[in-house]
Formats: sequence, structure tokens, C-alpha cells
Amino acid sequence: MAMDGENNKDPLLDLPGDLKAKGHIATLGDFANVLVRNNYLNPDDLKIFSGPGCKVYKGKLSSGSNGVLVPAFTEENCAFKVYLVKKDDPADTVFLASKNYTYNTMLNPNAVPFGDKGFMVFRKGGDASILKKAQVHSLQLVGKLPGGGTVESAENCLNPGPTAP
Repeated sequence: MAMDGENNKDPLLDLPGDLKAKGHIATLGDFANVLVRNNYLNPDDLKIFSGPGCKVYKGKLSSGSNGVLVPAFTEENCAFKVYLVKKDDPADTVFLASKNYTYNTMLNPNAVPFGDKGFMVFRKGGDASILKKAQVHSLQLVGKLPGGGTVESAENCLNPGPTAP
């Protein structure tokens, strides 16, 4: 989507961090609306964001050019955290990670979706990894946070979840 936006000079097609910085999105639901409204996903595709302990999304896009997902796509439908990656971030910046992972912190055995069995990471450059509990602190495998920070927050993640102890 971001490459299309750059090629077409469309500021509404961008990476989540750039969209938020420009005031085009504020929430995970807003980002899902952009993806669906611009035909990068359809409402049925949003089930791919589900996982154990998350509600599978079942909804549709309302009519009109500024349609919104009804019901709204929310954190309870999403097994992943969406990081606020920007164009300026390096390719190894984390774009998505399963919600049971908190950056550089041991996995919680009760965390949705996978407990402490392992976690998934997708990076801006397009690669993805399924990592084991012992690799939580292997930041060269995981990647960097947007903006180079070391703590998840609303400044670098749309839905950061609880802060690490």
C-alpha cells in the first residue's frame, strides 16, 4: 500500500506510522478501514489477523467512498500488534508481532494468542519469523522498534497492550 501511495502520490496510502503522523488514522480499526476501503484486504480477509483467544472478525464495509467496517475491527479481533512503521525506519523494523510478545521481555504463559510457546514477527522489509520462547531477547532476529526505541508504547504501536514489568 505504501509503495502504491508513493507511486501515485496518494497520502492516504502509506505505512501506519506515516498515516498516524499525518492524522489519517488513530486506531487499529482506522488502519483496518484504510486497508479494506482501498481494496488491499476485504472484510473476510481480516480473519487472518485472528488467533487462539481472539474473536474472528465478521463484518462488512459500509457503503460510500468513506465506508467503515461494521462492526468495527477492534483489538479483540486481532492476534497481532501493529507497529507504527514509517518510511524512514530500516527494513528490520518490526511491523507486526503476535500480541503475546512484548519487545525484549519474557513471554507470559497465559498471553493470547500463543502463551509462551513462541511468537511471530513480521518486519518492514517483508520477511517474517516464527520464534521460540528462548529467542525473546535475540533482537537481531526480532528487529528494531519504530523510531529506534526499546519500550513499546502508543508512540510506536497502534495497540501496544500492557506495558512490560
